[in-house]
Amino acid sequence: MRGFLLGGMFLLVALPANLLGVETVAALENAATSEPTVNRFRAELVTLTAEEREAALLDAATALAAEEKSYAERVDALRRLGLLQDAAAIPVLRAVLGDPALGDEARRVLQRIPGPVAEVALLNALARETDPRLRAGLLSSLGARRVEAVIPAAVKAAAEREPTLAEAGLRTLGEIKTGASLSALLGVKVREAQRALRWQLLLETCGALLGRPDGGASHGRVVQTLCELEAQEEFPRLRQAARVLQLQYGLRSAEECLSGEDPALRAAALIFLRRARDIDSGKLLLDYFSRRAKGREFLDCLMALESRRQTEALPLLYSLLNRQLVPEARAAVLGTMGVLGGADEAGTLAVALDSPDKIVAETARAALLALQGGDVGGAFAGLFADTSLSVAVRVQLLDVARRRWLYTATPGAIALLTDADAELRREALKTLERLAGPEHLPALRTAVPTVADSGQREKINQLCQRLEQENRR
Repeated sequence: MRGFLLGGMFLLVALPANLLGVETVAALENAATSEPTVNRFRAELVTLTAEEREAALLDAATALAAEEKSYAERVDALRRLGLLQDAAAIPVLRAVLGDPALGDEARRVLQRIPGPVAEVALLNALARETDPRLRAGLLSSLGARRVEAVIPAAVKAAAEREPTLAEAGLRTLGEIKTGASLSALLGVKVREAQRALRWQLLLETCGALLGRPDGGASHGRVVQTLCELEAQEEFPRLRQAARVLQLQYGLRSAEECLSGEDPALRAAALIFLRRARDIDSGKLLLDYFSRRAKGREFLDCLMALESRRQTEALPLLYSLLNRQLVPEARAAVLGTMGVLGGADEAGTLAVALDSPDKIVAETARAALLALQGGDVGGAFAGLFADTSLSVAVRVQLLDVARRRWLYTATPGAIALLTDADAELRREALKTLERLAGPEHLPALRTAVPTVADSGQREKINQLCQRLEQENRR
């Protein structure tokens, strides 16, 4: 019954554009008022029975076709049809696809309706549409649905003078990602301004085909396309991405790239190794880093080690710190140690806080703020008492402990309450005021009589009182 109603009656209803409204500022403001209604409908949709959904569909389709309805009411009806995603609404949607005000909204609704009937409706609308804006939207919808039948129209659009339409044609070909769309992208004639986009879409299509089990039929064309892209000297980033893609799918060997003399291939191999997660890639990365990496490649290797969380690189990092590295390289190694290391690395990073090179000291502090793994707080507690470190370094460690809320560093701060240095005592008390808990009350009470400064004793007593109150809650 509903198929007859929606497929017959609504096809007979005339929907002239002048009655559907013009897309003016006022009309758009009116359309915005439909949002609350649509949101309510969205919330109710999951509870509707099959009969109620059918009634909601008929109601929305009737509102869309009724001549006396306002623009805002028709937009509301379209949005409800979009939520229902029912093929029975296709005839009435088809009738408004060419409307300058409602066409885009109707096209979006059709895009969401599954099945070939919606695709045919979009294709037919594209064939008869002349407005560049609406044509671009229809191409976008067909591309999003990966409809191969749109390829000839997309190729034609890509050659148009109108830039929006030309870009829509290209992007549609790029969305489909099949062997046919790859061939179409390779053959399409584009203007100079669209060349970079075309190669970007070709790269994305090649990646999709290589990652697809059924992409074997296009394999040769994909390899050829990637080789052609490598020859495009005006697009260095895309050339590099093509190399990385070949490495990712075994069309090149990372080991051969690293052992060669081409810096671009070595850079591509390091990008690939940064993303790879297998054990052999990790071994290859470590071997290259320890033997050959210099300059920019040294930093790229460190980035790759961080990305892979390759903790087995820590012994190599320690050995590097024993060499005469320039400050920037030393800082980079410390930064990687902060990412990969844990409590055991806290001492090395603490020593680096005293570096005369600002970049090294700042990186060491950032690494301490990021350090994870093991009892980092316990490691800090031991460093607070390490008199081989300067007072300035120990003050920084107390500050980092506070910022990170390292509760297990609290015993080390308590021990500093009786230190000979006044600044350390002040910083230790500030740390305890943030980190100490009721479980630290016995140690704090024991420390009170040994504190020489009466002002600090008073503050410790106040801290003890606060913790006692917390303990009673």
